[in-house]
Amino acid sequence: MAAPIISSIDVVPGTIAPGGSAVVTINATDPDGRSINLTGIATDSGGLPTNQIAILTIQDLLTYGLVADDPTAVIVQRPATPNVFDVIIP
Repeated sequence: MAAPIISSIDVVPGTIAPGGSAVVTINATDPDGRSINLTGIATDSGGLPTNQIAILTIQDLLTYGLVADDPTAVIVQRPATPNVFDVIIP
């Protein structure tokens, strides 16, 4: 098993004043994921079929965390999007 790969950590906005907040998004993938091919088939009234293949990637469930080196920073993970955090600096 390989460790997840963090491709980027986005901070918006990149600069804030005291009392401000920023949104941090961790973008990561799991190299242990696997892919399966799905084939969609449509057949006309004359029995002539056509196929289209789509790829579905299945990856392990990732758990995200965020820490700050400033003890006053308040970090709140968004429940609906666990890779997104609100960071508030009092």
